[in-house]
Amino acid sequence: MEWNQAESRQYPELVDATSCPGKVYVRTNVKEVTHDEEAYYSYQEALMSQEEYQSYSGQKIEGTGTNDNQTVIMSALADIAEMLMDMM
Repeated sequence: MEWNQAESRQYPELVDATSCPGKVYVRTNVKEVTHDEEAYYSYQEALMSQEEYQSYSGQKIEGTGTNDNQTVIMSALADIAEMLMDMM
C-alpha cells in the first residue's frame, strides 16, 4: 500500500468508500494548516481495493481489540484533539 500526501479545503473523511467505486480511501495524520491566511487540511491517504481495506482494517482491529467503527471514531477523535491542541 502506498501512502501519498494530500490536501483539501474541507476536513476529509477518514474512510471513504463512495468516491471511487470498488475502492476505499484511507486518510490519516490530518492536520489543519494555515498559509497566507487560508486554512486547509494536509494529510496522508492511501487508495486500496475493498479486499485490501478489509485486510488493513482487520490488522488494525486485531492489535487494538476494537471493531472497525470504533477504530475510525477513535482515530477521528485523536485527530480533532491534536488539531485543538495546535490551535492553543
